Amino acid sequence: MPTSTTGSWNKLARRSIRSVTPAGFTLIELLVVIVIIGVVLSFATLGFRSGDRSRALAYEAERAFYCLSLAAEEALLSERHLGFQMTPKGYGFMEFGAAGWVLSPKNPCAPRDWPEWLEADLVVEGNALEAPDEDTPVPEIYVLAGGEMSPFSLILSHQSMAFRIAGDVLGRVTLEPVAP
Repeated sequence: MPTSTTGSWNKLARRSIRSVTPAGFTLIELLVVIVIIGVVLSFATLGFRSGDRSRALAYEAERAFYCLSLAAEEALLSERHLGFQMTPKGYGFMEFGAAGWVLSPKNPCAPRDWPEWLEADLVVEGNALEAPDEDTPVPEIYVLAGGEMSPFSLILSHQSMAFRIAGDVLGRVTLEPVAP
């Protein structure tokens, strides 16, 4: 039998060696990896739950900030007088028309209820305001068609975290984290 470096015996030997080595993972190995991944994900999920209220507070502050900013722009562009009304449960926007202040059908943001754990403190033109009854049809913050706005500071807080939404007479609205 002739022998060479590319001979047939060499090819058969390589094939038999490759077929003996296992290809892939066993079922036990796959199950162990899946269990480890599940345990790690459960710990990660538990770690994130502790910050749920912090994230929810930041979301509520950003939403109120964007709604007030949008109201200032919409009042200026549509030449309408709008108002921000805070209630014991949340807030909404009103529009001034022939019948006085009414809930705006074209309001910049839908009425919103605060989460039960959120504390909201509103100061308008230097005076701290209590949330009025929901039946009182008068806004606390006026957003006028000329671009002016009642100067205000709205602090949204929960435990060790707080955000301040502030507006000035020129209609500029800002959002910043503050110490509670």
